[in-house]
Amino acid sequence: MSPARAFVYILYFRLIRNVGPAKAITVTYLIPAFAMLWGFIFIDETVTPIMIVGCSVILVGTALATGMLSFGRSR
Repeated sequence: MSPARAFVYILYFRLIRNVGPAKAITVTYLIPAFAMLWGFIFIDETVTPIMIVGCSVILVGTALATGMLSFGRSR
């Protein structure tokens, strides 16, 4: 295993310890949104309206999963 990969694993497991596994896994949901953004910036890919809608769904779902956005009664 390379030293860089070992360092990333340490960071990831520290993230799990600090915020919990449910919140730590939500990082993976953001990969498609960032892939679209980097493709647009660096290789001039076309961004379609359906891609924007998909990224919006991803961001709202991630916000709901992490508790940043909530519907219903507050505690």
